[in-house]
Amino acid sequence: MANTVFANAAEAEVSLRANNFRFTKFANGERKTAPAPLDDALFYTAYSHIAAFLCNDLHFQTSLTEVSAKIWEHYRRLTPMTPNKFTRAMGLVAAQYGFQYHEGLRNDTSERGLPIAVRLIGGDRFLGQLLRASLFWKDSMDGRHGEHTHSLQWLAIANGLLGTVAEIPRLYSYTADYRAPSQSDKPGKPSLFLWQWLADCFPTDLNGYATEKFINDETLESQSYRAPQVISDYLFGKHPRTEQPIPGHFVSNYLFHRYRNREWLQTKEQFNAASGENETVITKWFTGSIQTDAKASAPAHRWGPAYKNDARLVRNAAAEIDKLKEKKPQAINSFFHGKSGKLWFG
Repeated sequence: MANTVFANAAEAEVSLRANNFRFTKFANGERKTAPAPLDDALFYTAYSHIAAFLCNDLHFQTSLTEVSAKIWEHYRRLTPMTPNKFTRAMGLVAAQYGFQYHEGLRNDTSERGLPIAVRLIGGDRFLGQLLRASLFWKDSMDGRHGEHTHSLQWLAIANGLLGTVAEIPRLYSYTADYRAPSQSDKPGKPSLFLWQWLADCFPTDLNGYATEKFINDETLESQSYRAPQVISDYLFGKHPRTEQPIPGHFVSNYLFHRYRNREWLQTKEQFNAASGENETVITKWFTGSIQTDAKASAPAHRWGPAYKNDARLVRNAAAEIDKLKEKKPQAINSFFHGKSGKLWFG
């Protein structure tokens, strides 16, 4: 069964029930079924509503725009010498919903904020640790997947479903331990995470990676916002418009300029006959490897290796101010979501 997109929560619940997800824990070196933290009624209601939300283009895009406006409200108030402005602004929004941004530290909801402290540069065997702690991370796996896509995905979920299902960070944290069997699994050893089924699928043009089958014949192919690449495509204007950032949308424009500055995409100026103005459009996607760039630039950007984890870098927060002093940030006068401010790039 290819390209699973749920029309509503009822369809998503049918899939959840058919695939026999069970809560599991490690015991004596083995993963075994354990008492579930959610009763069945809440489990099926909550996750089916999240899945349906991610399959509804209008609802997701509207919520993501609202999240973008909230991030912009914090970002535009930060001083030029505040380090990691985007992740700090996003962290302040995340804290409002109960997510964590810095491992081992409580959320700081002051103007200083706390940036994302974990950056993935490979297949992290301990991804579940981040999920269980309701932590966000910076993803350097590849350009189209996006550095912040999962963070934005879950902020949109929290914003769009606030008050309609259980506390979203709590549901986020359990996605690492609810598992379902694939058709190739040995009995009693389920290998497919709820995280994958819910929020880490593949779009149709990457369905070659969606090879495993659930017991109901579904794969991880979903041309919806269950796939992080589809979120990136939307933010960068790949579908259905000309490839350019969304007008007036802070997150879309910030990421566009960031990727262009780092040569992860190339652009050109093009005359728009309809508006009578020049516009910037994308001519080539992701000409550099985010993962390679992350490794090479880690010392300069004050990231260091994680203890006994080659797939993860950790931020040296104490050195961030020094980085800003070395290279004075440059401002771009901007207007997003009805409010003026400056985009800063250093």
